[in-house]
Amino acid sequence: MQPIILFGGSFDPIHNGHLSIAEEACRLLNAEKVIFIPAKNPRWKNPSDIKDRKEMLELALKNRKNFEISDFEINSVSEVNYSIDTVKYFLSKFPDRKLYLLIGYDQMDRLKDWKDIGELAGLIQMVAYARPFYSKDDEAIKNYHIRIIETATNTFSSTDIRTGKDLHAPLDVLNYIVDHELYFMPSVKQILNPHRYLHSISVARTAYEIAKGNHLDPCLAFQAGLFHDIGKDLSQEKQKVYMDLFFSQFEPMPSFSYHQFVSSYLANKLFGVDNKSVLQAIEFHCTGKGMMSDLEKCIYAADKCEPTRQFDTLGMREACIANITKGFAALLKEHAQYFEKAGIDFSSNPLTKSMYASYLK
Repeated sequence: MQPIILFGGSFDPIHNGHLSIAEEACRLLNAEKVIFIPAKNPRWKNPSDIKDRKEMLELALKNRKNFEISDFEINSVSEVNYSIDTVKYFLSKFPDRKLYLLIGYDQMDRLKDWKDIGELAGLIQMVAYARPFYSKDDEAIKNYHIRIIETATNTFSSTDIRTGKDLHAPLDVLNYIVDHELYFMPSVKQILNPHRYLHSISVARTAYEIAKGNHLDPCLAFQAGLFHDIGKDLSQEKQKVYMDLFFSQFEPMPSFSYHQFVSSYLANKLFGVDNKSVLQAIEFHCTGKGMMSDLEKCIYAADKCEPTRQFDTLGMREACIANITKGFAALLKEHAQYFEKAGIDFSSNPLTKSMYASYLK
């Protein structure tokens, strides 16, 4: 019979890295399934409420036949969950199966402090997946006979998701974080007025759809959409201060467009966003510019055609989801016609003028 992999952790929250690691381990070890074991009271951590963590885990694992969740540690009456107790439980449950215990490089330097680690190493084969920025602990590998998976590497972390620095998680998990105002979301809600808060969430979800339809990274699009207006509710005077300090190369610029630059700055400083493509998509979501990346087009379009706008945006949204190049050009053409009828001279803004010149030749 095929082996079973035990994958314990706080999963606060579950993210795409956890899923890719589990899939890779399942493939390399020819396992039947991976059992995710969320810890109710993990050592050395003060996690979020187990109810939220489990619900996000259920959302992430739905429709994945070889992944399942165990409530063993959740239902435990112990103040702290110890891996030795968990492993003994599963050994008794599957007496005829080979079991693996999946851990990360970041846990290896603490193995010596695990309860009954010598006994644990004799009971089950531990498998460690490589993580960037964590060195291989050769002594632990030797002492506890650890098998290493080198190929399952990624930089995603639950810590980064909790701060907003990175949002590489399944869409259902991202929506849960937004809807239940977890982690960084209370800060976003405090910064934005209620209308803009809802608009930003809608832009994030629309950007995800457009990005996914065009084979772009939808998590980057969601992140850019969520933070694209984070500086817009600052006073014009405060926005001008940021412009003079950090974006003077774009001056002179109409004051209504200051917020796109300020939002890029605040996304980095307040939430740690450091992906350049995300920051640039935020930076030009209002005015656009010549020669835009597909992600920049995605955020520009999502801002204009998200469903809470006070006009029918479905056609533009569907066009952008189907083909961002054609949909973006169609959106610009429609806006140009609107500006012409309203007597608005968009060519007064050099960035917008350059965008229209590039895409409406």
